[in-house]
Amino acid sequence: MKYQHLTQNQRYEIKAYLKCNQSQKFIAEALGVSEICISRELKRNKLKRGSYNPQKAQESANIRKERFCNNRCFTKIIKSFIDDQLIQEQWSPEQIVGHCNKHKIRMVSVERIYQYIRQDKKDGGKLCLQLRHQLKHRKRPLSGKHEIIKNKKSIETRPEIVLTNQEFGHYEIDLIIGAEEKGAILTVVEKKTKFLFMEKLKGKNAKDLAKSMVNALLPYKNSN
Repeated sequence: MKYQHLTQNQRYEIKAYLKCNQSQKFIAEALGVSEICISRELKRNKLKRGSYNPQKAQESANIRKERFCNNRCFTKIIKSFIDDQLIQEQWSPEQIVGHCNKHKIRMVSVERIYQYIRQDKKDGGKLCLQLRHQLKHRKRPLSGKHEIIKNKKSIETRPEIVLTNQEFGHYEIDLIIGAEEKGAILTVVEKKTKFLFMEKLKGKNAKDLAKSMVNALLPYKNSN
């Protein structure tokens, strides 16, 4: 059987179906992949508590893909092709890889192209100026510095009863980010009833998220 690769959107769909307690067979049919593919995805990317995080799953997939994409694959022909698409066509690394996948053209991963652009920038090159964001939104991962949330609590400390879905009043929160990271929707699922709340965010900062969370749940504050 041919190995099937899941896209980032498909991984978010898997998460949504799991929230609704759909079976692996149902998810496989909905996504147009084999049941083995879904089973392997869930086993490979299962967190400590048994939950599934599509963002972490995608990051792991990118790392695995990059690990098997040896730097020697970055040939002069591939480099020349990338340069042409960046400079002449103003394509993003995602568009370059997508085009190559569609037309069966050998190409390195998206992250490998970004690594090439970063190195070019360090060497005084200007390839980064061809990108719409000019690497600005990728500064934090490059620095290796992450914002530390004060008094944060790990999901690992939540009570065991939350995992049983037998008690009303436990919620799971996610964000759906729009295309090109424009706009966002807050989703809140009550774990026992699977009742879904959705609220469009005005912004993607903590204050806007908190306000949207309150607006979504306020009408039900006196519910038992």
